[in-house]
Amino acid sequence: MEIKKRRFLNFFIKNKCNVTKACKQIGINRQTFYNWKNNDQLFKDFLNECQEVVTDHVEGRLHELIDNLNPSAVIFYLKTKAKHRGYSQSNTIDLTNSDNSLNTRILSVNPLNQDQNIEEAKIIDE
Repeated sequence: MEIKKRRFLNFFIKNKCNVTKACKQIGINRQTFYNWKNNDQLFKDFLNECQEVVTDHVEGRLHELIDNLNPSAVIFYLKTKAKHRGYSQSNTIDLTNSDNSLNTRILSVNPLNQDQNIEEAKIIDE
């Protein structure tokens, strides 16, 4: 790999995968970076590995906050990693199956009116 690309990767790691900062530190523009990324598979593989290392680092910090009983960190973790257990505030419904194909069954929810105590929901097959 070319020396300039190696220098870029060193700054990329030091700057927690911030492309703009790494580009400025070695004196290239962002387009040069994207040209390297699109035309050099080895360079692209190193970028991906760097990003995984930074993600692991940040995830470790999140776990430290959770261990220290930081409520925001606990809530964030549950909302992002435990959606399948109901920890979500989303008003959307995931219409994909486990294989990411579109589910053809649609949930229809009728809003409450003043005389009802619960939502009525039904599955409609198309």
